[in-house]
Parts: sequence; structure tokens; C-alpha cells
Amino acid sequence: MSQSTLTLSRLIAAFCILFASGFSAAAQEDRKNPLEGKPEAIEAGRQLYSNTCLFCHGANGLGARAPNLVEGLFRPKDGADDQIVFDIILKGRPNTLMGGFEGIYSEEEIWQVISYLRSEGIARASAGARPK
Repeated sequence: MSQSTLTLSRLIAAFCILFASGFSAAAQEDRKNPLEGKPEAIEAGRQLYSNTCLFCHGANGLGARAPNLVEGLFRPKDGADDQIVFDIILKGRPNTLMGGFEGIYSEEEIWQVISYLRSEGIARASAGARPK
């Protein structure tokens, strides 16, 4: 095989990988919480949050040893999108106290926690609470 054929083959393979990963990333970016606003999901998320997240993130997600999850960067509507929050819960944050819950919580349970946090953020915004 000639050098130019080998180079062309590598370029085509690289393009295919980048093209395919672009579709995967685009699909992830558009992912929304399928349980948003559902009362049973919010309650299940509240229970999961109380059992696992409350110690670091405080009551109602308002922050303690770890960041506020209902205001600021994580506020509903114009804060971090659902997929970003999902990925943080799933994989954790390197070099922080935030460990990942992959293999501990199912996808549905992660969406339930997000449903709970979003409902808390909406309630606070509706009540006129100011971010800390």
C-alpha cells in the first residue's frame, strides 16, 4: 500500500470517528428530563436526595459543603441544562467531593433527583427567593 493511500485511509477513518462522535454528542446535548414536573418522580427524587445528597448539598439543595443546586449555575430554565446535570450526577466531578453515581443510581433515579431539584428551584424562584 502506498504512503498516500495509507494517509488517505487514516484521514477517512478519522473523519468517520469525528462525524459519528458529533452525532452522539448532539444527541446527548438535546436530552431532556423525561420525568420533569411529574409529582411521583419529584417525591422519589426528594427521597433519593435526602438519603444521598443532603449531607453535602444541604436541605432543599441550597448548598452546604457542596454547591447550591437550585440557584445560580444549576437554576432551572436558564441554568445548566438537564444533560449537564445528569452527567455530573452520573460521572461525578474530578478533583472535588462529588463522586459519580454510575452503577449506584439508575438513569430513572438520576432523572428523579433532577426532577426534585428543578421543582425546588422553581418553587424558590416563584416565591421570589434571591440567590445567595
